Amino acid sequence: MNIVVLNLRKSSVALILLTLLLPILIITLFNINSTLVKAESSPSPFDVQVEHTVQIRDGGLIVINDTVKLSTQSEQNVKNFTLGFPFRYKFDLDYVYAYPTSNPNARLKVELDTGLGTIGFYGVNVRLNATFPEDDVKISEGAPYSFTVVFVFSNRISFQPSATETLFNATFPAYPSLTLSASTANLTIWFPRGASYVISSLEAKGVASTNTTQGAFRIFSYTPKSNLTEFADEPAWFSFSASADTFKIIEVNEVRRDISLEGYESLFISDSYQIISKSSDLSKIGLLLPSGAYGVTAMGIWGQIPSDRLTITSSNVTITFSPALSRGSEGRFTLNYILPWKDHVNTQTWSNFYVNLTLFDNDSWIIRKWTTTVTLPEGATLLSQPPSTNLNSLTQSAYQTTLIFVFYNATPFQNVTFNFTFGYTVFWESFRPTLWMGATVTVVAVVAGLWRMSKPAVTLPTVPVYPKELKSFVDTYEEKRKMTLELESLERQAQKGKIPRRQYKVRRRTLESRLAVLSRELATLREKIRMVGARYSDMMRQIEVAEAETQAAEAEIRRTEVRYRRGETPASVYRELLESSYKRRERAKTTIDGVLLRLREDIS
Repeated sequence: MNIVVLNLRKSSVALILLTLLLPILIITLFNINSTLVKAESSPSPFDVQVEHTVQIRDGGLIVINDTVKLSTQSEQNVKNFTLGFPFRYKFDLDYVYAYPTSNPNARLKVELDTGLGTIGFYGVNVRLNATFPEDDVKISEGAPYSFTVVFVFSNRISFQPSATETLFNATFPAYPSLTLSASTANLTIWFPRGASYVISSLEAKGVASTNTTQGAFRIFSYTPKSNLTEFADEPAWFSFSASADTFKIIEVNEVRRDISLEGYESLFISDSYQIISKSSDLSKIGLLLPSGAYGVTAMGIWGQIPSDRLTITSSNVTITFSPALSRGSEGRFTLNYILPWKDHVNTQTWSNFYVNLTLFDNDSWIIRKWTTTVTLPEGATLLSQPPSTNLNSLTQSAYQTTLIFVFYNATPFQNVTFNFTFGYTVFWESFRPTLWMGATVTVVAVVAGLWRMSKPAVTLPTVPVYPKELKSFVDTYEEKRKMTLELESLERQAQKGKIPRRQYKVRRRTLESRLAVLSRELATLREKIRMVGARYSDMMRQIEVAEAETQAAEAEIRRTEVRYRRGETPASVYRELLESSYKRRERAKTTIDGVLLRLREDIS
């Protein structure tokens, strides 16, 4: 009983002490908080000026550029600067980057989601030294420092569709949120080209503005705001109307780019798109083309898209959908084209090649998932791995090497390039035809030997030859040769500047298209003739091996000339290599001429 009373007394004493100490604790915390507030509210060592530029882009993006200028009357060393926006915009943020205003090509280190030191805001911390992020930058009187932070948002534009035009409403922070007050904050809004202005929250508040034009864009400049307080939270909206062809909101779920480096010195590209038009029915879409792209074709879910529905320029292609892609439904299509080898692959030695490629490029969309697959020539060996953190997988087999890169929420500002070196010998171009021929000859010899042992006196019946098929093969092959020579002549004229660039591209595209058709026809005829009998099958094999030998010799000639121009090969060795390659090519062409001559004799 005494123990219980003693425990109760101890509890009562503890409760009384807590009641007495609680006000003291609250007062102490209040004083500490007041001290912190006073410290935060102490005069800033900098004069801060901000340029807040909002771009509303066709496709559905809102891009905000905040250029901050720091100046001071006494020398100051500063390492970083924090700024941001109200937290409600955070979930629509897709990409952030920063650069010194004097050098847009440089990049500053940006630490994401650092906060602003108070609840309700999203902040980023920018390291101001581009070369050494851990070091300070010096700011003094007469030597201010400026940097720009770019925020890329999506899903901030709502819409109300109608039969003719759609009403759009873009929402964004009117000013940046800073931890220091700014003496001046300028607001500029780049209006979507071709759209019609309706009203904005700034106009509703009576904020005066002037508008100018720059090219096809209309720019609204608002009266500068003086003494922008820290932790600003001022939302804004901007309404405009536009037709479906003028402004649209597109959701790109996935893009798959397949890059194939062929042994014949070509880069074949295939881009597969999965898109949704969110604001209206989509009748056509414009896509960027890499510099120098040619042989452009497009495929839809029902097959190849006709050329009259493709509008191709040097930098982009416009695809017209028939019927139009309805709003809210997913559309799938593939764009195929060829890139010049010399623009992206540099020959270092006769067997080493340096590759420099762009993983993706787009105009004004967020691509939720971008997958790039790079396939090296058969027989190539990867010598140096690309320095990319987005390398998803690297597959190397006995004959093929494949690299796969994966990006999420890719924006127009992530122009990511990568480079690597691979080893490859020209003999691989003729390896597979030679291998197949050797295997076929071996199998035929074994079967023939067994047949003779079992049936020595039997004569094999032959299938009759159809002269029209032989004649068609010979005529088609001769036409292919003529087209190839014409293409080579066209290349020489273009190199010497004897033909306009546009005419050269159109003529080259026509010849390459015709050559592709002829190659398919020859492949079909070759299989038919091969089935006639062993004699004709052997002729077709001779042509295949000779063609591979011709291509390998021509590739070796080009590489020898490149090495000679760079001074890597002495003149005497250069002449010997050329002579050897020319003889190799002539032997292959003589073989083809002999086969074609025998086929003509059979026709007659």
